[in-house]
Amino acid sequence: MPIDYDQWDKNDVESTKEYGSRSLEVLERGEKLRLFDLAREVGIKEGESYTLWRGEKSGYLSMRLANLVSYYDKVIIPLQPCPTTEAFAHGYGIRPVQLIEVLEKNPEKFAVTITASPIHFKPQGFYDDFFEACKSEKLYGQLPQNIGFKISHLQLARTYILLACNAGIPPIESWQDEVQRRFPEYNLESIKSEVDQTAGYNAKLWREYAVNQYLTPDIVSSMTSTALFHLRVFGFDALANNILEISKKLRNPVLAGVLLGESDRYLLGPVTEQLCGFSNYTLEDLENMAFFGLLPFERVKLEDARRILLNSPVVRSPLTIPEYKTTLIMPEHEVTHTDFEVLNKLIELSERNRDLTRRIGEYRQSAVEGDLGRAFVAFQKAGEAIEEQYSRELEEWHRKEKKGRLVKGSLAGGVTVLSAVGSILTAVANNSLEWRLAISAAIALAGERAKRWLGKIDPETVAEAIWDVKNWAWYEKGIPYLLWKTEIDPTPEKHREYS
Repeated sequence: MPIDYDQWDKNDVESTKEYGSRSLEVLERGEKLRLFDLAREVGIKEGESYTLWRGEKSGYLSMRLANLVSYYDKVIIPLQPCPTTEAFAHGYGIRPVQLIEVLEKNPEKFAVTITASPIHFKPQGFYDDFFEACKSEKLYGQLPQNIGFKISHLQLARTYILLACNAGIPPIESWQDEVQRRFPEYNLESIKSEVDQTAGYNAKLWREYAVNQYLTPDIVSSMTSTALFHLRVFGFDALANNILEISKKLRNPVLAGVLLGESDRYLLGPVTEQLCGFSNYTLEDLENMAFFGLLPFERVKLEDARRILLNSPVVRSPLTIPEYKTTLIMPEHEVTHTDFEVLNKLIELSERNRDLTRRIGEYRQSAVEGDLGRAFVAFQKAGEAIEEQYSRELEEWHRKEKKGRLVKGSLAGGVTVLSAVGSILTAVANNSLEWRLAISAAIALAGERAKRWLGKIDPETVAEAIWDVKNWAWYEKGIPYLLWKTEIDPTPEKHREYS
């Protein structure tokens, strides 16, 4: 019997609404809302360790499906609506038919979910066999669920209620429509329009970005819209808006697509995608999180990771951090000096951003304990901490720029003094008239060239030269650096003293 995607979608929407209503009632009664209830719906038993599979393309052997199965009791397989089997193979490193074979060999080790509405899987055709297999008694006897959407839908409902209360919107039948009208930034349709506008900054670049991922521009726009929606609904408005402004200033839509997607993945993925199971990270992941200032580790935890590197020339096992349900997958290749340098820098960055590290740890801990109500509140606090940290770092960049302005002024003064001293020396020199004229002309030319050169450089460039920014690791600069470089100041009143 063919897959009825329309009916599947209706059932999925109805299930999401029912979960939202039940969950809101639980929160209103002041009871604990357990995330495990959702994990159980996809076949995960209480007490089992589980994680999310990110595809075979990682490059780290320990991230591959066969190895994850040996580390954890269950592995979540998140299906995205890839447009072709080639795109599927590019994203997952394995073809659909091969994945079915893997599931059939050991079905109890896997939990299959979808990451979008069932309707988005209908046009491709090649998903039919996969979902038929999931429906069979040989595997799971049911179609996969979009569990992550249930969590974001619940948070959207909580956000709408809060917005309505703060705006004085009465609890009449059309109250949600009024919230969407007054606050379009939380309306998914309006968000899609924002992303379309962003993609329009450079449509060619956006198409190339999609093609490189074996996706269509529409699918990439949909994924970016979902990431932006998640960040705003869960309380990371400032981060999302900063990314959009940077992209607008640079006329680079790909920057928005990548930064929004990565923010969603590292901030919200552990809850919405991974259902608070174990998060697997590599050194590359830690670098990405450092760029956003989102390292969820205390200094001592990263030092543990460094000790593993020191004690083993070839690391074959992960380092588990039970407090945050996190696993560091260290490289299988022979450890290099660069690995030590990266970890040392990450330790310094983690220490520098201690408050945000604590906030990130709090929300992860709330989620790990299965208390979604506390986790939602902790999300908001983490969002505030990110905003505060970005403001502090932006102020620091403005201080650097102020010093650059002072240095530039000193250089200009030095050129003037040099010209004056040169003129005096020329006047008193015991040389022929021809030599004095030649020296005067040379000094004047050098002075004019120096002035023209000084006129071309700005205080930002001087500041970067003073602090040798070009030799910083990319992840040390972070989003506040991009804000400063693109002259986007979300809180200009705070920085007026540095102008």
